[in-house]
Amino acid sequence: MFKKGYTPWNKKELIIYKNNNIELLMKKCSKCKREKVIDKFYKVKRNSDGLSCYCKLCQDEINKQYRKRIQRRNNRKKVVYINDYFLKNRKSLKQSKEHIRNRFKLREGYRHSKETKQKISKANSGENNHFSIDIYYGEDNPNWKGGITKYNPYCKEFTEDYKEYIRERDGNKCLNPDCYGQCNHLTLHIHHIDYNKMNCVPKNLITLCHSCNVKANFNREWHQSWYEAIMYRRYNS
Repeated sequence: MFKKGYTPWNKKELIIYKNNNIELLMKKCSKCKREKVIDKFYKVKRNSDGLSCYCKLCQDEINKQYRKRIQRRNNRKKVVYINDYFLKNRKSLKQSKEHIRNRFKLREGYRHSKETKQKISKANSGENNHFSIDIYYGEDNPNWKGGITKYNPYCKEFTEDYKEYIRERDGNKCLNPDCYGQCNHLTLHIHHIDYNKMNCVPKNLITLCHSCNVKANFNREWHQSWYEAIMYRRYNS
């Protein structure tokens, strides 16, 4: 709707409807052939009435189809350009590959001298090596668990046959729902839920893939409650 006191450049192309002393200026779209309020048309100064000949919906659809055509044309140009590039530079590409092969051949059988080895060892030892700093050892390590090691003894019942029984009970799959279906290629381990290797009760054992078993060593309290809930829902419900 035009503002008060504004008159279009060409009133003949606009349709005026009068209802209850209200004038509505309408225009017919050249594509969908529907009469719509002038607010549904984009402004185009070069036209006589200052409006587009298409409504906004039709104009948006036309612009969308135009962008698709341009994209397809550009993709065809890229393919042609790449093919022409390889045809024209076939010799130079072969030469570059041969240069790379020859460069590696020059390094075959090469050994560092004693002086170079000493420099490398000094650069990677002591304070220069962040893995050897004392703050990462013992109780200062962020993953310190009170001196627990992987060499702690297991219970006598924890044999290969017993492990296979637990795997068959769990369907030979990882019971962690966050990785189910994504770890079939990984080996399956038997995890102690309460982290006590002497407690080999079936309720305390769960089948996990290698990835989930490694993750369970961090944030142990949360993982313990998580796997206890899984076992309870699976075998006690």
